[in-house]
Amino acid sequence: MAFRYDIRLIAPSGYPHIPEAMQRGIERLEAAGHRVDGVEVLERRDLRFAGTDAERAADINRLGDPRRPLPDVVLASRGGYGAHPLLPLLDYDALGQRLRGAPVALIGHSDFTALQCALFARGGIVTYGGPMLGPDFGAPELDAFTWEHLWRTLRDDEA
Repeated sequence: MAFRYDIRLIAPSGYPHIPEAMQRGIERLEAAGHRVDGVEVLERRDLRFAGTDAERAADINRLGDPRRPLPDVVLASRGGYGAHPLLPLLDYDALGQRLRGAPVALIGHSDFTALQCALFARGGIVTYGGPMLGPDFGAPELDAFTWEHLWRTLRDDEA
């Protein structure tokens, strides 16, 4: 793979109940030459969530801070349940100003869909429905089709 990406992990929903899958996903991404940041979100737990609502929303809101460098990819760790309480806590104006049209791919599915819809409706931010760290990149057997097509999509000028 000729392209190397800076990947920022977020955990907007459930805590990583299969830590081995998260570690496998990180190892696969790093072995492909990508830089993975934000692994601390995988250590948080509040009830069945990957941190408090405020912590999980802050992870996303940091993307709107112009003092912080933007990653190439923002990757959800997993889906499940718990993203919807974050919706009123997001700074849609700052996120929209910074991310609308920026070369940053926000990727996830499942519960992440609530965030995707809100980010588009309130901030005009286009996101990607795609693989996540644990269930996809951390699966016992990596799906080569998913792996190849994600990176191909991100390299495509029309994506």
